[in-house]
Amino acid sequence: KVIDLKSGIYTANLINSSDIKSININVDTKKHIENKAKRNYQVPYSINLNGTSTNILSNLSFSNKPWTNYKNLTSQIKSVLKHDRGISEQDLKYAKKAYYTVYFKNGGKRILQLNSKNYTANLVHAKDVKRIEITVKTGTK
Repeated sequence: KVIDLKSGIYTANLINSSDIKSININVDTKKHIENKAKRNYQVPYSINLNGTSTNILSNLSFSNKPWTNYKNLTSQIKSVLKHDRGISEQDLKYAKKAYYTVYFKNGGKRILQLNSKNYTANLVHAKDVKRIEITVKTGTK
């Protein structure tokens, strides 16, 4: 029988001590800091616009909430495109290609369309992301 001493839930069942073979006690000795300093996660990104790749020495910042979903990540990338490169939602709508690739530290990658309205509910932790490559090829309206 396993008893979690931190749960605060105890049964009133009596145990005969002669029935006990052994008692194993596991104690987590790591100090848990209640008021952690907020960590700022930085994820580098590059933008490939119409075949020209520019390594902007910039990072997406995830300060108080390192967990994000793909919808929020897409919004953040659209904001970067709008403010850094002048690419609007309208430009993305008529673009021949508009996607970004998330490269993970474990070797995996995920390609997401910037024009998509469908997003998975998966959460991504900023510390698991190695880099993001944004690709946009504009078309004629």
